[in-house]
Amino acid sequence: RAEHLKALLAHPPTMLPLVTLFLSICRGALPHHAAAAFAGARLVALLKPDGGIRPIGVPLVWRRVAGRIFNLKRKLDWKDAMVGCAGRVVQFVVGWKSGSQALNTAAQEILTLNPGWIGCLIDVKNAFNSLSRAAMAAGIAACAQDGGREVLAFFLMLHGQEADLIFNGTRVIRGKAGCTQGCGLGMQFFSLGSHPLLCDVAEQFPDVHILSIADDTTL
Repeated sequence: RAEHLKALLAHPPTMLPLVTLFLSICRGALPHHAAAAFAGARLVALLKPDGGIRPIGVPLVWRRVAGRIFNLKRKLDWKDAMVGCAGRVVQFVVGWKSGSQALNTAAQEILTLNPGWIGCLIDVKNAFNSLSRAAMAAGIAACAQDGGREVLAFFLMLHGQEADLIFNGTRVIRGKAGCTQGCGLGMQFFSLGSHPLLCDVAEQFPDVHILSIADDTTL
């Protein structure tokens, strides 16, 4: 837990081992058995407003901190990578201050400038748990420049193999697809993986503008 890290940081001799560990994590260089444990998570089931179940994965604190490190280093690169088709596809995921509000403002402005247009909201069911990991890896690789290859190595360490998701302390679910909703980089991985699909749609329909935050998409 974060409390344990805070206690360790109070002792200067622990700084070098912690830095060494985080460098290995962020480079995707953990040994195989350590990586398998690192990729797992504790599942928490939350009720959706419609009565469905939203599975939230609670990963190790090491993974959450690594996610924050990548967000600080790469958020502007990801922001640029999530704009396509001459600005007709925009994902308000990272790098955007108040992304949800920015999406709503952009959608309203498009409708104001085009009074004959309509807006449609699409929410893809179970998207986070279903998106192909190969698609996510391809999306990450497409923007893996200026050091972004570390992000791909980190992703492959997490999702290049099946991982144990523990529910209710005893039940084990093998994670084979999608990304972990509770991961600090889950939304970024998902959005990079789905971005080529959104761009394909925009290319086929030139009058469509696509604004998105993960699986909540406005056309």
